[in-house]
Amino acid sequence: MSFNCHCAGVKKRQTGKAEGIMNDPMFVETLIISSSFFIIAIILIASVLLLENG
Repeated sequence: MSFNCHCAGVKKRQTGKAEGIMNDPMFVETLIISSSFFIIAIILIASVLLLENG
């Protein structure tokens, strides 16, 4: 019994850690959604604070 097919795919897939993470489409999509959520929250908080002080 040989696992050459599986090991070949794993060895081919091994890249740098940061490069491997950035090639993951689900991680990139989650990063975009969460960062846009935090940006919208910061804009809302800043606008409320500016309007309350003015």
